[in-house]
Amino acid sequence: MSMKRFLLSVLMVVVAVYAADAQNNTEKEEVNSCNAGHYFVFDVGGGLHTLAYNVDGFGKKKPGAGIMVRGGYRYFFTENWGVGTELNFKSFQSTFIADYTQKISDAIDEDNYTYQHRTYYNDLKEKQSQMVLSLPIAIYFQQRLNQKWKLGGGLGAVAQFEIVNKYNTSDGDLETRGYYDIFNVELYGMDQHNFFTKSDFDGKNKKRSSIGLLVEGNALYYITKRLSIDLGIYFTVGMGYKSEGDDLNQFDPDCMKRDGYQWKYNGALDSKVVDIPTPIAVGGMAGIRYQFGKIKPKTVPEKPIDKPVDVPDTNIVVDVPVKDTIPNVVVVEDIPEKDTVPVVVDVPKQDTVPTVVVTEPEKPKEDVTVVVKKFTRVNVTFGFNESYIKSRPDLARMLDEISEVMNEYPETKLSVTGHTCNIGSLDQNMRLGQKRAEAFKAELVKRGVNSDRISCDSKAYLEPLFPNTTEANREKNRRVEFTLTEK
Repeated sequence: MSMKRFLLSVLMVVVAVYAADAQNNTEKEEVNSCNAGHYFVFDVGGGLHTLAYNVDGFGKKKPGAGIMVRGGYRYFFTENWGVGTELNFKSFQSTFIADYTQKISDAIDEDNYTYQHRTYYNDLKEKQSQMVLSLPIAIYFQQRLNQKWKLGGGLGAVAQFEIVNKYNTSDGDLETRGYYDIFNVELYGMDQHNFFTKSDFDGKNKKRSSIGLLVEGNALYYITKRLSIDLGIYFTVGMGYKSEGDDLNQFDPDCMKRDGYQWKYNGALDSKVVDIPTPIAVGGMAGIRYQFGKIKPKTVPEKPIDKPVDVPDTNIVVDVPVKDTIPNVVVVEDIPEKDTVPVVVDVPKQDTVPTVVVTEPEKPKEDVTVVVKKFTRVNVTFGFNESYIKSRPDLARMLDEISEVMNEYPETKLSVTGHTCNIGSLDQNMRLGQKRAEAFKAELVKRGVNSDRISCDSKAYLEPLFPNTTEANREKNRRVEFTLTEK
């Protein structure tokens, strides 16, 4: 199967899985919870998969490409950190182009003459192929970016086992000759003396097992609460080594005794031509990640919230009584306060109905403790990752009323606390909560409140009003709380 067909088949599988999952998802699920728990991963990919080795003085090498298929398990014990393993299949390719002369002195021919056996490698192209199963054990990290995306990565050790290690020649040839010093002549093209030209060789190299290093990076795009698309890059390197007997010639004529010429092509990897073959893989991958089992909530402990007493709902403005007006009534303000009975004053009888002048007693000033209770644990909400006060009539009235009360009662102070949902790191949310509190303070300062009377702090996501398990709850947790107190 060609690489294009293989990748197309994998893409069709991923699309089919996504379509099936979307069809079965009959209720709206929240995505990208960045939860702890159990995950299954399946990825395919490809890239530069080659055997790295040194062939100085013997020719040159060309890297090759390969594919990667893996299925694995991840366990995240917190929302950010976890461990995992997998069964990973990779293919490797490399090509060695031999261009040198191999000389063996003191060879003996069938007539008992001593000569120098020479093998000329004429750009003999040897292609090496490996298939490797690996079992990594790694530590993994993931971090939410927003509602759909999060980034992650892994670092670990790998045990690699070769299941296929073979070679074949596809171009060029090698030619054997004999140089007789006694005659000062080089003989070739004499099959009866084992001087020939060959080009077709294939066989198996020794299988090796090794340990290695794994590094990977991932970008996850969430489709549902459990299913996500996994896009990533990977790098693995094995610790190569030489097997016993790797001091052989690439082509062994076995010419050191009479009637002993039985040649054997050993291949470059099992000869002294190659130093240490090291499998290296660098590539990209795509697949799916699925969370199974019970989904664990975020591990940050949620502080219980005392049930508020007489707390208005979010963004509810405390109504201020509006004075009723009485038609045809003149209010006289300079009447003694003790007069609670309307006083009738004679006026010229221009109308048939006398005009009644009503004296309204002055409303006593509320006690500061009563006023303070009206502004205990009042909330103002914000949008996701927002720290500005939205322009709304109800919110403007609330800010106006708070500023009027604080200006009327100079012995009061206001404490403003910013809160967030659980999306993002604690440091990011601490800064966001502080910005929200400062934004609320700035609106009151604009309305004439002394800034020294307003204090701001942030609790981030450490004191939610509701569990951060749904988007509706997180919207309620993105807020500022303010409390009016006496000095």
